[in-house]
Amino acid sequence: MIEEIKKFFKGDAEDSEEMLVKYSHDASLFDVRPKLILFPKDKEDVKNLVKWVGENKNKYEGLSITAWCAGTDMSGGAIGESIILDFSRYMNKLIGWRQFPKNSSGLTLPGVPGGTHTVQNSSEISAITVEPGMFYRDFEKITLGKGLILPCFTASKSINAMGGMYGNNSAGERTLKYGKMEDYILSAKVVFADGVERTVEPFSVSEISEKEEIYKKVYNLIKRNEKEITEAKPKVHKNSAGYYIWNVLHDNVFDLNKLLVGSQGTLGITTEITFKLVPEPKHTRLLVVFLRDINLLPTLVNKILKYNPQSLESYDDKTFLLVIKYLKDFAKLLGLKHFFKALH
Repeated sequence: MIEEIKKFFKGDAEDSEEMLVKYSHDASLFDVRPKLILFPKDKEDVKNLVKWVGENKNKYEGLSITAWCAGTDMSGGAIGESIILDFSRYMNKLIGWRQFPKNSSGLTLPGVPGGTHTVQNSSEISAITVEPGMFYRDFEKITLGKGLILPCFTASKSINAMGGMYGNNSAGERTLKYGKMEDYILSAKVVFADGVERTVEPFSVSEISEKEEIYKKVYNLIKRNEKEITEAKPKVHKNSAGYYIWNVLHDNVFDLNKLLVGSQGTLGITTEITFKLVPEPKHTRLLVVFLRDINLLPTLVNKILKYNPQSLESYDDKTFLLVIKYLKDFAKLLGLKHFFKALH
């Protein structure tokens, strides 16, 4: 298999015992041994590989691709029994910056009149396009240089990568105020099962008849099953299960990224992502509250939420003792440099 792939694949291909063992696990408890590790040089490698896999499924039993960016997923989404496609070695670059105008309705997304999130004191929305293998720690240095941030970063932001954040619909300490990853995707370039890379971005439902068959099929699927889909939508603030088909149609807008975000690369493999950014607050304040009775927490939380806090964290004495107990292990896992950054 590896010799066949090398004929069209410009990047690296490795199947040594050391590499197979390394990629047999991510941050989850699972241990799944792959057959081959590939490091694509560019999007052409990705397109050619996806097309080749589609054409050779009958020849090689269980042939599949699992996308890998940093391997920090805790659900086993980055590991598989066939081909691991690791973007972190080469496809980790900044593509560029873009600006989108904002009208009275809020943000103006590509091809869509108006948006759903409002950013104050700005006539334009800043956006950044990167490859999926870029680590968030590098991404944040770039955005903070312009006073901007992607606020749905996770607690593991010092070690995770942008493609994984897209694949997991990442959320973190600021999600309470700013929302999840799905709220910050302006567009993405995605390679689908046919090996074709498509630019996926929101568009008006009135344009559906002009779009490719893939969009029409998803649209018709949703409309035929609208009642069932609406009733199946989980009534939760943060849904980590993926496949958010109920979010694809909203406010007369069709946005396939709402389905792709959180799907762990199973519906398509992303080669570029354009993120919406928001201004980083110049000043923040921290309030620490000590409770003698944890049963007071629900009432306290409801009162605090009225003030639209950026984040809200709570833990009991047993959780605190666990943190103290495993501080040394966390430091060893992250390395001292990233450990102290995480504490900061």
